Amino acid sequence: MFSRITAFLYGVVCYLAFFATFLYAIGFIGNLVVPKSIDSGPHRPFTYALAVNAALLGLFAVQHSLMARQWFKRAWTRIVPAPVERSTYVLFSSLSLLLMFWKWEPMGRVIWNVESDAGKLVLLTLYATGWLTVLSPRFSSTTSIFSVCARSGSTCVGFRTLHFPSGHHSSIAWFGTLCT
Repeated sequence: MFSRITAFLYGVVCYLAFFATFLYAIGFIGNLVVPKSIDSGPHRPFTYALAVNAALLGLFAVQHSLMARQWFKRAWTRIVPAPVERSTYVLFSSLSLLLMFWKWEPMGRVIWNVESDAGKLVLLTLYATGWLTVLSPRFSSTTSIFSVCARSGSTCVGFRTLHFPSGHHSSIAWFGTLCT
């Protein structure tokens, strides 16, 4: 059984892995700064790249959706302690995204291209705005404690989270907190 401190530290590591993966995703999709991006690497036949990328996206979609289901969580918490179930979900999602970034095959075709500096600036602004929207303070006013440690009486160690108003199951770990 995980101790409270071990579970908390495990949760911190899992969320740091998520944050690193999230930052890498920004660079990967935008072809910015990272060593391997969506268009980098040797170009293989289009059908090969399409098949590999579809499999990678499918793997992430299945993992991400399957582990979010209540029936899976009930079965999974027989193996993984309940206090670290969400952290483990975050870790596995991050790992599946990292696998996708690593094995992604460039498609080798240009669908559209913007040459003007003004057009590039507009697209970069929209790109940055999209990512900032994900992390923006436009969350519902509902905040909650996502506990990565088992509650003991009235004391818990956890992360304050903010939930998207869309009702999506995602939440952002805001900061560590000790509550009583």
